[in-house]
Amino acid sequence: MYLARYRELIIDAYDVDRMSRFWARALGLQDSPPDERGGVALRGHDREDLVWIQPLVAPRQERRRIHLDVYAQNVVDLLDAGADLVDQNSFPWDLLTDPEDREVGVFVLEHDRPKRMYQLVIDSPHPEANAAWWGKVLGAPVHPVPEDPTIAFVEPVPHAPFESILFAQEQSPKTCANGIAIGVEVLDPDILTLIGASVVDQPDHRLWMVLADPDGNEFYAYPRAGETW
Repeated sequence: MYLARYRELIIDAYDVDRMSRFWARALGLQDSPPDERGGVALRGHDREDLVWIQPLVAPRQERRRIHLDVYAQNVVDLLDAGADLVDQNSFPWDLLTDPEDREVGVFVLEHDRPKRMYQLVIDSPHPEANAAWWGKVLGAPVHPVPEDPTIAFVEPVPHAPFESILFAQEQSPKTCANGIAIGVEVLDPDILTLIGASVVDQPDHRLWMVLADPDGNEFYAYPRAGETW
């Protein structure tokens, strides 16, 4: 059972065209013409292969808490697409930044994969508790790591194009919007606020609203009142 169903990933961008070209190449997706708000949808063969690149006007302030890890055959293609190399020696993965300085973890494989998203990484002051909350919301198994309480993850995530959401210890206070957010469909957003979510923005059109999880990470909720899964 789940309280909400994964729908899409939303990435904020100052330069939507540049970022949509980069992420389309990084994730093996196809971009589309901008919508009326200037956003670009990246799509793949399956319904869950949906990433929105949406325009951002607010100035960036601090390091954001969420980033995406991806699979790739090499990092050269990503560098050619506009990424910058940060570190190839300190971790089992290569650390890059996208064209707007957002971290990207790259796991290099000898063969290509049909799904290039690997995992979503969320820095959290309470990794196990945050993992447990999202596991309950998405109906995903929660995996604490007894030998390392600084991390926890949920896997698999139903209806998502990535394998897992990893929660990693971060004690620094959150000071700005993350710039990457999950979009979920929910029968009634009040269900999520009752278990600890808070309302960040509720537009008049009520087609969607922005909530935050108990650690303050923003996500989009699309109400499906009156329907069933």
